[in-house]
Amino acid sequence: MSDSSLQVQARLQLHDGQQGIVEAQRLQLLHAIDQCGSINAAAKAVGISYKTAWDWVDTINNLSPQPLVLRSTGGKQGGGTRLTEHGRQMLHSLERLQRAYDQLLADTSGLLGNPEQLRHSLRMMTMRTSARNQLLGTVVSIQHGAVNSDLLLDIGGADRLYVQITRASAETMALAAGSEVVALIKASWVTLVAGDDNIRSSAQNCLRGEVSQLLPGAVNAEVSLNLDGGRSLTAIVPLPALTQLELAPGSRVQAWINPSHILLAIGL
Repeated sequence: MSDSSLQVQARLQLHDGQQGIVEAQRLQLLHAIDQCGSINAAAKAVGISYKTAWDWVDTINNLSPQPLVLRSTGGKQGGGTRLTEHGRQMLHSLERLQRAYDQLLADTSGLLGNPEQLRHSLRMMTMRTSARNQLLGTVVSIQHGAVNSDLLLDIGGADRLYVQITRASAETMALAAGSEVVALIKASWVTLVAGDDNIRSSAQNCLRGEVSQLLPGAVNAEVSLNLDGGRSLTAIVPLPALTQLELAPGSRVQAWINPSHILLAIGL
């Protein structure tokens, strides 16, 4: 690719000062939801699948201090999906800023320096994680040991997460009470238990909620949960285990997560 093909293009994103919340294509989805009032119609307008649209909505809400999208089912109006007032205000403000920003960028292409080096750096800075669950949280407390550090995170509502990382990592990230972080949890690291009964477990984290969606595959099933604290969580469950759990949309469940199975990320 020649140097002349590299031009300055940028999109604003919702940001809380440390962590990006919504990138450009997901902003397009928010705009489509605002226009259509339907997640199915919005997904088609953006050119993504219905499932991907719901995944993005869950991620957007999980990474925002306040929900941006509200889902509803049934009812007098037949259900639908809409932006919250907070979401609508943020979207409209960002769209106005984007128009002004585009004009500013139009005159900056001559300031690139070494385009190939810049391209490589940008690729590294825009890497994405494969972890299915990304939960915005605030460090409530942190205790350092000789090797590990134990943290307690507030992830919204009454939900808390105990996290164990190495002390070296905690110090490198300069984590302290009040720090905002994103907890990354692979769906396969979430263990589901049916019902609300108190059961002894070696897993320190027990998040309660209800099943919102089941997506069976050839070997495993993807189970989406609405947590009592307002966030969403996804688990991968082997089909035999799913049969034993007798889960269905609306079923009450507990999600068990080992503190050492949670990764933390912060904004740069």
